[in-house]
Amino acid sequence: MKKFYLLFLGTFVPHMNAQDVFFAENFGTVSTTTPIASHAFQNGSPVFYTGNADIRNSTPSVGYSGASGNACVFLGGTEPAKELLIEGIDTSDFTDITLSVGQWKGVDAASNQLLIQVSADGENFTPLTYIRPSGSDTSVWVLINPTGSIPSVETLRIKITNPVSNYGYRIDDLKLSGNFLSVNKN
Repeated sequence: MKKFYLLFLGTFVPHMNAQDVFFAENFGTVSTTTPIASHAFQNGSPVFYTGNADIRNSTPSVGYSGASGNACVFLGGTEPAKELLIEGIDTSDFTDITLSVGQWKGVDAASNQLLIQVSADGENFTPLTYIRPSGSDTSVWVLINPTGSIPSVETLRIKITNPVSNYGYRIDDLKLSGNFLSVNKN
């Protein structure tokens, strides 16, 4: 019985408070500005990427824990609004899902202009919120942790949009974390 108890503690206790990263995308590397449709992402099918933003190697991510420092998505602030849509992420085995993403803003005056939304069905999107300071010396890479309800579904969609703000943004190192459901759902 002692051995079983120790095995139980060693297996389950470390996961009681820590969330598991179950989806990560650092946008890889590129040698030149690349449209989303032409880029080879870390995560392949059934996950796919669309949008009119592009992948760039300029201004690589630095300054936060886990910054990959290579390519990033550039969401310029011009018409039409720039967008990245990631579809097909299976979150159904997780609860208490959280999102983190590296973000850079083009000017100190900008704050929270990026619209970050999630959807379970591809039609109804729910915004997540985050706070990013503005002012002197804030045009840097930071790790943001948008809050809100991220659904546990087989085909999560994440949409990141820069509504024509006249400020450029970059994102990198997008991660989803959650508590793994230990119960067999079959």
